[in-house]
Amino acid sequence: MPLKRATGIVIRSFDYGESDRIVTFFTLEDGKIKGIAKGARRSKKRFSNSLDLFCHVKIHLFEKENRPLTRIDQCDVVEFFPALSQDIAKMSYASYFVELVDAMVGERETHQGVFELLRTFLSNLNGKEPKEEMLRIFEIRLLSLLGYRPNLSSCTQCRKPLVRLERIYFVPTRGGIFCGQCCPTGESFIILATGTVRLLEKSAEADLSKLHRLRFSSNAIRESREILPRFVQHHLTRELKSLQFLESVKPTASS
Repeated sequence: MPLKRATGIVIRSFDYGESDRIVTFFTLEDGKIKGIAKGARRSKKRFSNSLDLFCHVKIHLFEKENRPLTRIDQCDVVEFFPALSQDIAKMSYASYFVELVDAMVGERETHQGVFELLRTFLSNLNGKEPKEEMLRIFEIRLLSLLGYRPNLSSCTQCRKPLVRLERIYFVPTRGGIFCGQCCPTGESFIILATGTVRLLEKSAEADLSKLHRLRFSSNAIRESREILPRFVQHHLTRELKSLQFLESVKPTASS
């Protein structure tokens, strides 16, 4: 069993037996890895606080063929985000981020962009006030990185560009916006303002370091809340538990 090293973020962690922990990491090198940390609850030296949810860590692990769990030998903290476990609103946001990544990325699917997105948003959330626009920006960027980005630039059917659309209809099951003439009948749709659509396009394309410059109006918050969680759910095969958690914590909109 060769020793491997990886950089990861803890996206799931729970006690197993009397002293072990089962942990799922989203790693930079190998995507999602599930492992067992033997004696983790007794060993302060090898695992001190490094298996807590949301932690950014360096992992020492052993892998063996035909074993469902990787053996986690040691973890060292790279970044610790204490506010995410101390503030209920921040915890609800962070829980949604990690569960969304867990649900949308398969085992061993390496994706550097998703790793950097998750690390950046956890870090920002740790030091800033949670705002609902963080959820929407994370959703649209994750969808884009994984190839599920909704079409927001033109009518999905006739391809009339956004600037020429008098009224914009978003149809979650069709994956994009439609003009009034092409909007499919008999399907659920949401009417959007042009400003909301443009803002979501900017959110998907802007450099990670410049996302803090984006400002969502109350209308953009409301409309993006109507379309993005619904569109995400359309692509998932299971309901996210963290969504119920989020509903119990009132989001803070931008001023």
